[in-house]
This record gives sequence, structure tokens and C-alpha cells, in this order.
Amino acid sequence: EDIYLMNNKGRKNLLKKVKNCSIKLTQSRWTPYAIIGLSLYLVKVLWEQKNKTNLRSRMRIATWTEPTEPNMYGSIKIDVTKTKQFMKAYNEKNNSNISITHLVGKAVGIAMKAVPESNVRLLCDSLIERDNVSVSFLVDIPTRNKKNDLTIAKVENINEKTLKEISMTLGGEATKLREGKNKEYNKTKGTLKHLPMFFLRQMLSWGGFVSSNLGIGLKALGVVKEPFGGAMVTSVAKFDLDVAYAPFTPFAGVPFILTIGKIKREPIVVVDENNEEKMEIRDVLTLGATVDHRYIDGAQVGRLAKIIRDVLGKPEQMNATYGEYMKN
Repeated sequence: EDIYLMNNKGRKNLLKKVKNCSIKLTQSRWTPYAIIGLSLYLVKVLWEQKNKTNLRSRMRIATWTEPTEPNMYGSIKIDVTKTKQFMKAYNEKNNSNISITHLVGKAVGIAMKAVPESNVRLLCDSLIERDNVSVSFLVDIPTRNKKNDLTIAKVENINEKTLKEISMTLGGEATKLREGKNKEYNKTKGTLKHLPMFFLRQMLSWGGFVSSNLGIGLKALGVVKEPFGGAMVTSVAKFDLDVAYAPFTPFAGVPFILTIGKIKREPIVVVDENNEEKMEIRDVLTLGATVDHRYIDGAQVGRLAKIIRDVLGKPEQMNATYGEYMKN
């Protein structure tokens, strides 16, 4: 405050004195000794701390740097006893072949529509809401060496489709991929197949930015607009896993990936019609989620989880569109 209240002449005199003092300090014959003394003191402090830290801790510190990934991980368990019964009755009635994967995809679509902040793409420092609710599914396809490869099949407007429509759309896309009749996939594969690793990395990064971040498709180059949709769903049940957390594909540009675990029989507490609690052996599904914190936060994840649990736990609502579900 005293400096602020000084007039211009007073401030100039003060700054001149400080400058002269600094010059004298740097020119002092004691300055090198002061620097050496301070350095020795810091070495002493660090040496003492090193002796207090065990080797295992020091190896951990030396191995990893500061965390930079924005990933969150979580899982939810859902009682799907009624859901399994519903699937069986639905398939018999409609001559269809819906599975738990289709139901989870539909539940994810309804949840994303209800929480529009989660259905976004990231462009530089802005989050932009997507035009529709789309979910991609990982699909096994055969290769020439008889080993399966993985690719994606996207279902657009999944929140408005019935379960049979989802099953037919996903089944049709998967069949085209497996039979080599998906022109866009074949063009993309042909473009990337013979690229050296360095150029392949650049191409994937560039293609991901154009398709997922900018939301632009380039048919001539086999670049599909938002090929991964707004979320990814994959099943790990075939690996006999109860739960797993899938890593993000850097160029996918999705806020979260949901994994479907193996349905197991487990004892859980249920509430009967008399509002009394009792223990029963039920069919339980575990969903694992990997979430990109840049897109959504914990509050939005909680809302998504609540809706997904509610939709899967009430299979009679499963075949409704989003509008019909919200009315109920």
C-alpha cells in the first residue's frame, strides 16, 4: 500500500535502490559460496529423504511419470432374472434372436438421449452435441489365416428402434462385414493395409480427427463420419469374464465404453410384494465402464448408470421407443 501511495518520483527512487542492491549482491565475492552452500543443503535434504524411502517405492517413482489419462472406471450389477425370461418370450413370439447385447445397446441409447451432455464429440476445446444417438458394437470377422479380427458395426438412432430392428440392423451389418460386402470398410482396410507403421499412425490420427472430432466423412478415402457413434459396447462374456474395462481407441472419440460380462447366479436381497426383504439366487449381469473424464463427469455417469439399470431391470419397457419410455 505504501508503494502504491508513493508519487512517481518516490517509486522511481525505490526501484533504483532495489536495482543497485541486486547488482551489488550478484557482484559480491560471497555469492558463489552462498550458491554452493544452498546446493549442499538441498543435496543433504534429498539424501535424507532417499534413505527414508524404501527401494520398492523409489522404483515405482522411477518407473511411472505423473498421470495424464482422464479415464474413470466403474461397474454396476443388475438383476436380469426377469430380463432373461423376457428375451426368451420375445424371441419365441417374434421369431427373432435378440441377446443381452441388443438389450444393453438399447438401454445405452435411451440413457444417452435422456442425458444429452453425454452424447457429444470433442472438437479442440469445445463439446458439440451429436445429431443422433448411435452406438457401435465390436464384431468378430474371419481373416485369411483363419483367425478372427475385430471391427465395429454402428446402429444409428438406436434409442428409437425396437429390439427386433436393432437385432436386424446389427446382424445385417455384421453379415456384410464378415462376407466382405461392406464397401466402406473394404476401402478403409485397403487404404491402411500396406502403409508403413509411421504413416499408419499418422493416418489413423488424422482420420480419427476428421471423422470423429470434426464429424466429416470422406467416401473417396474410406473415412466414415463418426464410425464409432456416441458410445461403444462390447461383450467379454465369451472370455468367461464377469467384468472387464476396455481401453479407449484414441481415434474413436467416444465418451465411454461399456463391457458386458458373463451372467452369473448370485445370492442377492430382493423385496417381495409385501415390501419384505429376502435372500434369493438370481441371474446377475455386471457391466463395466471406461469413461473419458474430458467428456462427462461423475454426476452424468451416475445418471447414465441409473437409467441403464432401470431399463434393463424392467424388460417390459425395453421394446418401447425413447418417447414411450419417458412417458412411463
